[in-house]
Amino acid sequence: MVVNDEENMWMVTFYADWCPYCEPFSPELESAQNDLQLTDKKIKFGAVNVMENRDLTIHYGVARSPSVKIFGKDKVTPEDYEGHRKQAELVTYLVEYADTNEFVVPPPPLPPTATYLYNINSIVGDVSAAHGKRINDAEVAHSEAIGEITKLGHETLDLVKTDFEARLTELVTERNLALTDSKQSTTDEIIEARTIHANNIAFLDKEAIETI
Repeated sequence: MVVNDEENMWMVTFYADWCPYCEPFSPELESAQNDLQLTDKKIKFGAVNVMENRDLTIHYGVARSPSVKIFGKDKVTPEDYEGHRKQAELVTYLVEYADTNEFVVPPPPLPPTATYLYNINSIVGDVSAAHGKRINDAEVAHSEAIGEITKLGHETLDLVKTDFEARLTELVTERNLALTDSKQSTTDEIIEARTIHANNIAFLDKEAIETI
């Protein structure tokens, strides 16, 4: 497990149940394992009971307990940890070793950043062209609206003019008929008055003749 692990470094403790120095070292090692400074480090921990694994003890030349070996880049020939067996010293050593030998969890990739390339002349040209198009569209719409209003005005004026001329013709016809009727009535009254006058003259002439 350890020798074939190329990704992580290992701190392996060789201990014995009867060893008086192993008991106080155990909580220090456990505290070091849980230290937050090792969160981003690729470090694993192991333990070998020297009485139950004599072949490993002999193979790695363990002469006393506890012995701590570091399986780093060279897993075949581990290094001996010779520092103090206290949490602070253990963590300091492990952090430095992990950083130096690149047993560090890489940071998460940064989100892609957008790159903006600005061509001021092109932008100004685009904005100017868009503005010109808006003005031209507004002028066309305005001209069309004026044309519609003018056309509607002319049509309305023509309708008013036609209606006025029709009413005027009708009124002139009515007035002419009224004048004709009035003239005829007056003529008839004059003729009648003349007839009566002539009859009266004739009657008076007759009476005068008879009297004479």
